[in-house]
Amino acid sequence: MSKVHVTADGPHRAAVTVIRKFRASTVTQTYALDANGTRLDIETEIDWHDRHCLLRTLTPVDVRATHATFEHANGVVRRTTHNNTSWDESQFEVPGHRFADMSETGFGVALLNDAKYGYSAKGNVLGLSLVRSPVYPDPLADEGGQRFTYSLYPHAGDWHEGRVREEAEDLNQPLCGTSASGVHGVTVSLMTAAGIDAALSGFKLAEDGDGLILRVYEPAGRRGPFAVALPDGWSASGPLSILEEPMDAPPDALKPFEVKSWRLTQR
Repeated sequence: MSKVHVTADGPHRAAVTVIRKFRASTVTQTYALDANGTRLDIETEIDWHDRHCLLRTLTPVDVRATHATFEHANGVVRRTTHNNTSWDESQFEVPGHRFADMSETGFGVALLNDAKYGYSAKGNVLGLSLVRSPVYPDPLADEGGQRFTYSLYPHAGDWHEGRVREEAEDLNQPLCGTSASGVHGVTVSLMTAAGIDAALSGFKLAEDGDGLILRVYEPAGRRGPFAVALPDGWSASGPLSILEEPMDAPPDALKPFEVKSWRLTQR
């Protein structure tokens, strides 16, 4: 049984909400498009009261690709979309972080999410496991209310050219805004970077208490120059290893999937 109704129809946002009943559970999904937006957000609320039942979303996409790309910590991995070997067949579900992407030359579709990490990509169908409801070791696993969002994001080029990682980061960490008055419009740059695209891995206090640690990584398997510029009064030393120890590597370049850190200190 389903109920469908329009929940937003304005100049900035359009949304349709679908309520589905399944056994003792209820799934409420709002399909939302923002003005000038590039992705379809599927805001999901689940009131789950069933056991031994796997709930998944499966989305056929008009893409022809032999491999799909899945984000992992500090990089990506590629998996086949066919079942030519037993290894391929065993990848009926694979782990991933914020996105899975299927791309052909010049076009692709990504499945983004902010809370679920079991994907599938077989043929031209992208899938995401939403609820598993096992009974061991927790007999009430997944019981009760859940709220999360996953999104469909069509893009030009491959996943990197289409800025899939950036869109997934925006879904997971949206910018926050607030109204202000009595202030002057100014531009402040605390830090700038030049060179190939890099992703922020961490910005934290140094473990020994001496300054701040900036950590970046190369997310797409490329290599090239990379440098950080700081405002007056600050200096960067490094690069450092994950243990925040000096490492023997060029300070102004990144290798494919390389993780590199700098110590920032105030002079």
